[in-house]
Amino acid sequence: SNQLTGPIPAELGNLSQLMELGLSNNQLNGEIPAELGNLSQLTGLWLLNNQLNGEIPTELGNLSQLTVLGLESNQLTGPIPAELGNLSQLTALGLESNQLTGPIPAELGNLSQLEGLWLSDNQLNGEIPSSLSNLTNLNNLSLYYNNLTASDPDLINFLNEYAPGWAETQSLELATCSNGNVTINPTTLDFGSEAVGNSLTLMANVSSQGCDDLQIDTIGFT
Repeated sequence: SNQLTGPIPAELGNLSQLMELGLSNNQLNGEIPAELGNLSQLTGLWLLNNQLNGEIPTELGNLSQLTVLGLESNQLTGPIPAELGNLSQLTALGLESNQLTGPIPAELGNLSQLEGLWLSDNQLNGEIPSSLSNLTNLNNLSLYYNNLTASDPDLINFLNEYAPGWAETQSLELATCSNGNVTINPTTLDFGSEAVGNSLTLMANVSSQGCDDLQIDTIGFT
């Protein structure tokens, strides 16, 4: 907790014996240097509560000794790298309160030592991978306020146990429009603990003269 500003120097990646790096609660900006993936002895990396942007470097998946990765409360964008699933010693992964998009990588289910996973307050979407139910050491799971769905019954039971109320906080983007083409997404919905039988097929009648006047006339379920 200081008032440091500016980017994180890539040269920190040269500190080959470094075991912990804590730069949280500053005003650091710019992208996370990929060179931090060279810190092979690192066990803890804390960069939360800054103004870091750009994507999470895939090179962080090289930190084989890492037990804690804290990137919460920044302005990070793009997907969660599947390479983070290589961090076999990881016990805590904090990515919440960013602007991350895309699905949760199934590879996160490989993190058998994980005790805490915080992904809330992003723009993650798609089906939650059933591999998350492999994380039997979890005692903290936070998926709230994303655009996520789940349909696997065993996974839903797991989520309801470890992240009660997760389904009620998800938003669904029913339609997107690009270059005048309207896409209804998702075509199936599952309501988690509120599910009524099988997933329901979403039917929508769309009228549009272009993306500027997109109109969904009716929505129905079959």
